[in-house]
Amino acid sequence: MIRKEGPVAIVALHGKVTLGEASESLRAVVEKLAGEGCQQVVLNLAGVPFIDSAGLGALALGFTLLKKAGGLLKLAEAPPRVQDALEMTRLTRLFPVYTSEKDAAASFANVV
Repeated sequence: MIRKEGPVAIVALHGKVTLGEASESLRAVVEKLAGEGCQQVVLNLAGVPFIDSAGLGALALGFTLLKKAGGLLKLAEAPPRVQDALEMTRLTRLFPVYTSEKDAAASFANVV
């Protein structure tokens, strides 16, 4: 589900993000938003109980797509298991994980 709050697109993810349809859907959503000119995207991971390497790759690709388009991708509300995967792969160096969707969206205001 995608909703807009001002210039920020918030995408609520649900279910496991693994190799196949789930990771491809994630990539397609971010690609679509970047193609539409959306430069501020928050992925809410609260509904994601598990993410594998393909899902992590889709996150990294989304980050790259938005960055090339002049935008930013931020993550919010990652469950502990997903947070652990992000930290082990050092993806938290690419994008911080905010404790709330509201904090992630508000952080765009601090970007110059």
